[in-house]
Amino acid sequence: RLHPYEYVEYNRAVGGVAGAQRLFELDYWSTSLREVYAELKQQLRTREGEAALHRPWRIRFCGAPEVSLYYIEKEWQPLWIGESGKADFEIGSSGHACPPPQGPLMVEVRRDGALLGYARDLRPPHP
Repeated sequence: RLHPYEYVEYNRAVGGVAGAQRLFELDYWSTSLREVYAELKQQLRTREGEAALHRPWRIRFCGAPEVSLYYIEKEWQPLWIGESGKADFEIGSSGHACPPPQGPLMVEVRRDGALLGYARDLRPPHP
């Protein structure tokens, strides 16, 4: 039920994975980002066409940047937390200290009720 994130397992004493989310950093290896990026890319393809993957989106990372850099498209521009500049998307994994969320969730990777990874759309709303 947790596959492939078995390392986030916690017992019932802390309320399982959902209870542990309030107490511990769950996805400390940011492995959920593989799934986050795959779903984000699929949504961009579906909503905006294949060309959307090759736009120079500015991606703000909240989590392990070395993992994110592995999955981003070559045209995408990384922004680090605390770096100035307007991002188009925020990609993150649970347990990392990030600014309060600003945009709607596009992607959520959850296991047993706990959020492990996410993508937020930070672009201005389309009319």
